[in-house]
Amino acid sequence: ITKLRRSYDQDSDDIEHDGMKFNGELEGEISPMQALLYIDMALDHNKLPSPIHVEIILKPGRLGRRKDTLRRILNERFDLRGKCVPALSEDSTLLFATKSTVHELGVFVLSKLRQTSSTQIDGSKEMISDEFADYERVF
Repeated sequence: ITKLRRSYDQDSDDIEHDGMKFNGELEGEISPMQALLYIDMALDHNKLPSPIHVEIILKPGRLGRRKDTLRRILNERFDLRGKCVPALSEDSTLLFATKSTVHELGVFVLSKLRQTSSTQIDGSKEMISDEFADYERVF
């Protein structure tokens, strides 16, 4: 765990959240337990966890704390708790985060992470274009 914490601090800036780059590692090289630890460390450092790590922990298999970690992401990063998870069926009802399945929680968390990542990318593009416009006004 200590080794993972040290490598997380060094590698956290190298991870892109759009799934294009994952610090030179392939999905098959990281275990679901390691992905769970990376998510916990990202949340401990008040950072947004990588959608790739969330996808890895959603793979079928025995893994404790998976549902608790997904609920923690919703609570700490998106300030969502209680009846907030949309049902995957045709009806448009909301489910309690504690009563929904791991699959329902995982799909919702992934959609929120991807939505946030695309919003951050669009926001940074707008900031760059604004800075460039200010630069053009000076010259």
